[in-house]
Amino acid sequence: MNSLQEKVVGYIRENQDELIGFLGDLIRIPSVNHGITGDEKPCQEFMAKKYQELGLEVDLFSPDSVSGIIDHPGFLPGRDYRERPNVVGTYRSNCAQSSVMLAGHIDVVPEGRHDDWLYGPFSGAVKNGKIYGRGACDDKYAVAASYFALKAVIESGIPLSKDVCLASVVDEEKGGGNGSLAACLKYPCDEYLYLDGAEQAAIAGVGGSVMNIDVTAVDFVSTAVPVFNGIKLLIEHLEGLERQLVSQLTADPLYTNAECAKYPLRLYNVGIGSPIGASYNRGRLTYTIYSFDNKAELEKKIQFFLDDINSNEFKHMGLRAKGPVWTTRYFERTSVASDSPVVSKYREAYHLAAGKELPIGCSVLSDYYLYNNYGGGHALMTGLSRPFFEPECPHNVNESNDIDRVVDFACAIALYLLLD
Repeated sequence: MNSLQEKVVGYIRENQDELIGFLGDLIRIPSVNHGITGDEKPCQEFMAKKYQELGLEVDLFSPDSVSGIIDHPGFLPGRDYRERPNVVGTYRSNCAQSSVMLAGHIDVVPEGRHDDWLYGPFSGAVKNGKIYGRGACDDKYAVAASYFALKAVIESGIPLSKDVCLASVVDEEKGGGNGSLAACLKYPCDEYLYLDGAEQAAIAGVGGSVMNIDVTAVDFVSTAVPVFNGIKLLIEHLEGLERQLVSQLTADPLYTNAECAKYPLRLYNVGIGSPIGASYNRGRLTYTIYSFDNKAELEKKIQFFLDDINSNEFKHMGLRAKGPVWTTRYFERTSVASDSPVVSKYREAYHLAAGKELPIGCSVLSDYYLYNNYGGGHALMTGLSRPFFEPECPHNVNESNDIDRVVDFACAIALYLLLD
């Protein structure tokens, strides 16, 4: 590292208690996304104040107030943003040659039962080299690290040759995305670091969504057994669709060993009947599905399998399958060249900060595609997230992050800002 790089990294490491304390403050302000509504406003007002103290231009705005966004193809209707503002803090360079956005989302998933947590979902507790609570690993650590990275540069007296937008966005969880879309439409930049990924350089994102498929008995039934049997048969039938998707995804070297390519049709919920009125004639399958297809292409593939079972087995069983009904936005496929400047610079910065190479990888069903497809520049997705099946992972009880990793992450972001 050169002297300026050493100065910035030294600042972060010497003041890492301040960084972790700041992340703890964010965790202790609940900002739960409930889907249509959310509780992000208090946390965003806190961020706006911190950006202002850093001397940034501060913009607190509703995502749906951005010009043209309501009619934008990436906009998801039906969300209420009256108490859910985005906040962007902008550093203006005296000799700007380019612009970059560092984006993370401030909303978190519901915390579940408080008794299931070791230290409380909004405690921000620091124990055994880890920090605990909602947002520790998804995604308040990113908002805190990007803020502290720019703070380190400014406090070290190092002028940048680029404008920097710190974007703390709302409504990423629950299939949202409008916060990210609003940020990149209102503040288009040359480069974007979307800081909500795994510890890799994600240069591609697979498409897909979450869908419901309903199975209904044509005539009244007095037991759920016919629908239950139909659901079992439909699950087996859709294995043909999954085989198609596996072949499609594994043909791309980036996805050959990716988890999404092994299980691109993930069944995660089955419901039969209704607790009210003893209705036994309907059931529902909920899947997460990953594909390179656009929405219309994938719907056509799904419909082929539903038409087939409706015309054959279900016809004789007195059942009908209908779908898909998408329960979140449809995420589009996206990619950026592995040698694009944003990728090369961040990987160099990460190597300097962490002392190891950052692998190239891919993402699934994330806001990354909004920045890369609609932001007008090139985007990279990276972060410190862990697989959802690991203990203390995002969306789970006892969500946590390693303090050393958060500090290294802030160092990598700061070093990226210094690279032209």
